[in-house]
Amino acid sequence: MKKENIMNGQFNRGFTLIEVLITMTIAAILLAIGVPSYQNITTSTRMSGEINALLIDTNFARSEAIKRGQSISVCPSANPLAAIPVCDPAMNWSTGWVVFGPAAQVLRISSGVTHGDTLTGGTAPGPVYSPVGYGQFTSTVTLHDSNNDVDQRRCLVFAIGTSTMQKGAACP
Repeated sequence: MKKENIMNGQFNRGFTLIEVLITMTIAAILLAIGVPSYQNITTSTRMSGEINALLIDTNFARSEAIKRGQSISVCPSANPLAAIPVCDPAMNWSTGWVVFGPAAQVLRISSGVTHGDTLTGGTAPGPVYSPVGYGQFTSTVTLHDSNNDVDQRRCLVFAIGTSTMQKGAACP
């Protein structure tokens, strides 16, 4: 804002204290409204990525079972980097999972979920796909964020060889 200085004929440039305070107040209000929405969006995006990683690996296992003509398994593992895959009987997928074939041949490894999220459930030992692509059972694996927010929940449902993802309170 330009103001003429009558004393010496020069222009003063800058903002008055009131203009700065009004600008800062408007910025604070906008941040107070926008930041929680941004956090929900980032949480939702992260969790979709985590459950999609498991969905991709189960679809990969099914595809490999059909391609190889052998049973392929996906199971949660407390130590997915172990030389021989050991399935977690507690069905805690949070620490990672492994896709493997006959004779414990490891095909793919995942490191699990992050940010305090939990991924649990399913039927032991995890999805096992037959050489024709059918799963052995129907089960559900559920992903919760660290706040256990129902609206952020994601579920992966395995049924007769197919996997589907559900979101929010609609999860079983």
